[in-house]
Amino acid sequence: MQSHLLNIYRTDLILTDQSIVVAVIKLIKMKWLFVLSCVVFVQSAKNLPSFVEVCPRDNIKTAECVERNIKNLMPMLAKGIPELAVPPLGPLHLPSAEIAASAGFSATLKDVKLYHLDNLIVHNIFMNFDTKQWGVDATFPSLGIESDYKMNGKLLVFELNGEGKTRGNMTNIRANLTVFFDYITVNGKEHLQIKDTKQKLEIEKGSFVFDDLFPGNEELTERATKILNENYRVLLDEFTPVFEKLLSSLCVSVLKNLYKKYPSEVLFPTKV
Repeated sequence: MQSHLLNIYRTDLILTDQSIVVAVIKLIKMKWLFVLSCVVFVQSAKNLPSFVEVCPRDNIKTAECVERNIKNLMPMLAKGIPELAVPPLGPLHLPSAEIAASAGFSATLKDVKLYHLDNLIVHNIFMNFDTKQWGVDATFPSLGIESDYKMNGKLLVFELNGEGKTRGNMTNIRANLTVFFDYITVNGKEHLQIKDTKQKLEIEKGSFVFDDLFPGNEELTERATKILNENYRVLLDEFTPVFEKLLSSLCVSVLKNLYKKYPSEVLFPTKV
């Protein structure tokens, strides 16, 4: 009887030992799977997506190559390109935009939707790895906007204190962006880092509709909107800086993520 119980006890021991071995093997497998996943993730971050042309680190060739990439990626811009940190641009959604207050006037835009950003036309790109700057000249045939607005202050002859919905359309927009960058080392790899930007936006013409400029007085709201659009240059002088800031912030956000994800040797290899 004791021998039988001892055999059972020993069998339990063996089963327990086997369970431990199985558990250890599982842990080892999980560990290697984790390591393998990390390696795959790191490796994927070292290579550009297959749909992107690799551009050599050469001032002239890089500019030409980047311009080709932008043109080739145009059909993808509306839905966004997550691999390159490009958000959907058809339309671009922004939570808010503050219009810098001029003398006696201020405005805020919320829940902003910008349309037709994916229709940009690139005219010129320059790249200089020695002076560490690059720039682009582009145009948008048109840009549309929808948002909630709040305006307060004097514009033309009107004392405004209204809020509501606004819709607008701008045509023949010329944009220029210059990016100044530096080289930094992250985990032994050289990356680009944005130091500063300069941007300029010129809007040839625009028209806007503002609901409830004068709350409770639809007739005065319509009359004021008509006069403001007849003097659209005044509106554009107020709104252009905010559009400059929006477009610049979009570009900088994309570039920062791109430069952080990919080492400079991956983005612009010295040898291709």
